[in-house]
Amino acid sequence: MLIDGKVILADGQYILNRGNMVIGSSAEVTCRACTIFLTSEQAATDPWSVGKIQIDNGAKVKLHAPTQGPNAGLLIYQDRRSAGAHDEIENVIGGNSFSEFKGLIYFPSETVRIDADKTPDLQCARFIGRKLIVKGRVLIAKGCSDANVMNFKGTEVRLIG
Repeated sequence: MLIDGKVILADGQYILNRGNMVIGSSAEVTCRACTIFLTSEQAATDPWSVGKIQIDNGAKVKLHAPTQGPNAGLLIYQDRRSAGAHDEIENVIGGNSFSEFKGLIYFPSETVRIDADKTPDLQCARFIGRKLIVKGRVLIAKGCSDANVMNFKGTEVRLIG
């Protein structure tokens, strides 16, 4: 899935089977309640077939997880069977100062680079990754001030190196 223009995603689930999600620098992407799944039907036998996400730091992206239903609070989910860095493509969460991400961004087997050079709003985002690389200015908050977003229990941030 390559997006490099203005797109409004309908609420719901987006399952990318063996595909990457690339949001270019001139993109304007909005979704009020969606979950994006990066997976592969062959993930058990071909862990390199699971796709990645790349969001350019010039893009205007407003992605919000659903607040109800089976995917409540889940914004981006990458299949845990993914093999990790098998090529030059890495998972990048970027966006400009008009961008905001609300929900859990889950990459348990791969690295996630958070490119916050252009200060996207990440206060209501929660990250789980095998390795998190943070570039730029990121505000790490215990709670989220938006009443429509599911908060996750937890009282500490742990950096493991």
